[in-house]
Amino acid sequence: LGVPAPRTSYCELRVNGEPYGLYLVVEPPDRRFLGRWVEDPHDGNLYEGAYGDDLWPDAVEDFEIDLAGGPEDRSDLLALAEAVQAPAGPDWLPRIEALVDLPEVLSMMAADAMLSHWDGYAYTRNNYRIWIPAAPGRAMLLPWGIDQTFGGATDPFDFGGELASR
Repeated sequence: LGVPAPRTSYCELRVNGEPYGLYLVVEPPDRRFLGRWVEDPHDGNLYEGAYGDDLWPDAVEDFEIDLAGGPEDRSDLLALAEAVQAPAGPDWLPRIEALVDLPEVLSMMAADAMLSHWDGYAYTRNNYRIWIPAAPGRAMLLPWGIDQTFGGATDPFDFGGELASR
């Protein structure tokens, strides 16, 4: 779907020749990962949204900065949160489209709905990251921790995330 997601694989781990079992190998959220999806992975901030974190101006300090390459005062995240929380009107969507890679975000939300990923951004405001480029560009939402999928039907119109529900 064109949604930036980590690569995964499995490995059989052995320690001193003794089998330790089958393990999942997940690509870390680092600059190499970002380099597959953005033009300059060094020029921007990657934020981690933990459980309940969302795009509210008074909650931007709750986001961890995973990778810094932009303003470390979270002003980029604050500007995005303020835009998302702006009153609905004819200029709301054009402002968001200028700040957010909306096709990517919509694809991620569609994937969450189709996979019944109830523990991600769209439904629970959990297990996601936000990439905000320092240079002019649009923010991206990156799914993470998709271990809670196919757990039942999810309503594609009952999102919990602010950007998703807007």
